[in-house]
Amino acid sequence: MTSADLTRRTTGLYPSRRSVTPGRSRLPALLWASCAAFIVYGTTMPFSFTSDANEWLRQLDRMLLNPPIVSGAGPSISIPDFTSNVLLFLPFGAFGLWTCRRRSIAARIALVTGLGCVLSAGVELLQLATVDRTGSLSDLLANGIGACAGAVAAALTGRSSAAFLRRAASAGLTTAPSFFPLLVAALLVCIGAWEPFDVTLDVGSLVPKLHAVLRDPWQGGPARGEVLSLTGHFLFSSMLVVWLKDIGVAGATRAAIVISTVMAFGLEAGQWLVAGRMPGLHDALMAAAGSLGGVAAGAAFPGGRPRPAWTGGLLLLTMIGAATGQLSPFDRAPEM
Repeated sequence: MTSADLTRRTTGLYPSRRSVTPGRSRLPALLWASCAAFIVYGTTMPFSFTSDANEWLRQLDRMLLNPPIVSGAGPSISIPDFTSNVLLFLPFGAFGLWTCRRRSIAARIALVTGLGCVLSAGVELLQLATVDRTGSLSDLLANGIGACAGAVAAALTGRSSAAFLRRAASAGLTTAPSFFPLLVAALLVCIGAWEPFDVTLDVGSLVPKLHAVLRDPWQGGPARGEVLSLTGHFLFSSMLVVWLKDIGVAGATRAAIVISTVMAFGLEAGQWLVAGRMPGLHDALMAAAGSLGGVAAGAAFPGGRPRPAWTGGLLLLTMIGAATGQLSPFDRAPEM
């Protein structure tokens, strides 16, 4: 190596081998862990656990007496619930296969399927200790099928998916400092919109909800989680603008407006499949308003180290959103 080459390499004008070949992206592992955490959270909330060992045994007996087979009395599996559990574990299987790379395809599929079954068994055991959840062997079977199907689908699209992840890493999409906060904000927005995650595909419950929305698209009511929803979308859209700026997207503000608004209405529409939620134009507009406010805040975000006023305002807004989530629906207790 000549002295000129050494000078170029040390000054960054001459790319090193490490900079030319992008390293392994940590994005699949991060998304895999996020899927596992989401599954545990969504299948155990509202975390009403009991310490009564007799109740655990009664739940265990009910689970063992309800095997996932078709008996003389008819099928013991609810097809909508079974399908929902399969879909729940599809991302876990896909991200798991993309994370485990140093094995053959067959070994990776078997490993991810086994880990999905272990996670499912752990969740079912946790549900035995809750007062409002019921463990089921059919759920264990559906979750294992979902993890395996996700892994197989990821294997079939392995080359294109791996190429996409390499391009994303080399372009700096996942290495920008704002990527992880954006991912966390997106997960929080999804959790806030879809909890308690009791997804249903039962036509008998979906059709009446659709008719109710068509009769009253506004679906207004007593104030409950509007401020929390507004805060969540505010944080997501503000981090979206910062991330788009970090990766050098032209027109980051306009792109963030479109993406965050579509996400606000899309998440609200997805509540149609959640048994415990009712979609409505009122909540969608509240989420969109939070998104627009977040875009404005993100566009004004100072480069480099945030100013104390910006950080303090963000902290105050987060505290207000958390407080309203804990205190809603603001019904005063009756006087004694």
